Amino acid sequence: MISVLIKFFLWTAYPLIYLFGRALSAVHLPFIKRRENFELKNFLPASKSFAEDGLKAHLAFEVSSEGEMQHILPIVEKALSSGLLVEIIYCSGSLEHFVTKFSVRTFAGEVRFLRLPLVTFFPGTFSGLQRARNPRSWLTADCFILVRYDFFPHLIDYGINCASKSFIVLNASLKSKMKSISSNPLSKWWWNRFYSEFDLIVCPSEADSESFTQLGIESKKIDTSDLRSLQIIDRVKASESKLESAPHYQQILAWLEEAPKSKRVILGSFWPMEAALLSDSDFLSKIEAGEIKVFIAPHSLGPESIVDVMAELKKVVSSKSIELCILDGKNQEGVISKNSIVIFPYGGFLCEWYHHFGKAYVGGGHGVSIHSVMEPYWSSCQVFCGPKTHRSTEFDFIKNQNKDYPVVVGELSHFYRQAFNDDLEVTGTLNLDQVEKKSAQMVNQIIVWAGE
Repeated sequence: MISVLIKFFLWTAYPLIYLFGRALSAVHLPFIKRRENFELKNFLPASKSFAEDGLKAHLAFEVSSEGEMQHILPIVEKALSSGLLVEIIYCSGSLEHFVTKFSVRTFAGEVRFLRLPLVTFFPGTFSGLQRARNPRSWLTADCFILVRYDFFPHLIDYGINCASKSFIVLNASLKSKMKSISSNPLSKWWWNRFYSEFDLIVCPSEADSESFTQLGIESKKIDTSDLRSLQIIDRVKASESKLESAPHYQQILAWLEEAPKSKRVILGSFWPMEAALLSDSDFLSKIEAGEIKVFIAPHSLGPESIVDVMAELKKVVSSKSIELCILDGKNQEGVISKNSIVIFPYGGFLCEWYHHFGKAYVGGGHGVSIHSVMEPYWSSCQVFCGPKTHRSTEFDFIKNQNKDYPVVVGELSHFYRQAFNDDLEVTGTLNLDQVEKKSAQMVNQIIVWAGE
């Protein structure tokens, strides 16, 4: 039934959507043009289909964001090291930098990337109108894996009808759908039939697994494993060797060691509006006296974004003698003072920095959604975040492990009172080995299926 409905949609509504998109492109709307230029990169060598070389991939993935790419990396790395061929379709332009770096690695010829066509290709549309590769004919693998919620009809169609070995969804959650499912019988029927098409549903937490059981999905199709944890734990274990290449590492380390770990605060994935985290007068006084060390890793690293961050921070600290020290390459050694707040405008090191701090606030929760809370959690930090947690399966995973964390900061100005509350529970001992073992078992299971 689901397959029939999807095919009907592909051959009726999709062509109309495509023609509408082409019309928007014709009037040169900037966002449509940017997307079109992004998708036309699919004719570069790294996007060549294995079928054109007379080959067939073992595993195929579709991901939306960098977080989802990190989620599948343990499987991808294991597959490539096992001599398997891999296909990856990705939706977001934010992954271009990652794809460029990955494409020149040792495995360059054994993994192919395709930017998901949203404005240059639609199924059911006359081929002469198309200006990009057809994802369905580009894919060759019999094992197809989606991550969480990018359920585009032609990809679902491929998974149901072409992935003969296994059709898998990782990081699966019904969190945003439960209200509709519980109140609407038609919604419950639809999602039951939809998820029943998958051969394996891998959930990040036991609570998520239970929700699929309540939906009526067969228990043999449901498993619990958070593969993102596997990637993070590996990074945490290798953090010191990575940080040795971080700009100003020794200088920052010496500054941090002036205070105990419990008095070190890292504000990760920081947005300008979150400068209000520092607005408590007592908090500022402790920073000014050098009793508390605050380290800020901005979310956006572009010049304009950094200017905005600095402007908001200056407003907050203006009443105190606090130095805002931005280590952007223009500052020389020795510029970090006892009363400094350090701003670190470099990407690729945030996960590794967390284990040097006792308390971590993860940004985004007073905007659209929190960023990764798993990274500071596996680094044994006390984790804090804003209230926008509805999209985060990582938040739910941690709550299942430790009911006290992450601590939700409803008002930015209340952060200091919550973070330095004497009644706050200390983070318990984390069982990294157990989680790592379970995640590794799931990776190996998928590799066995793909290689059979």
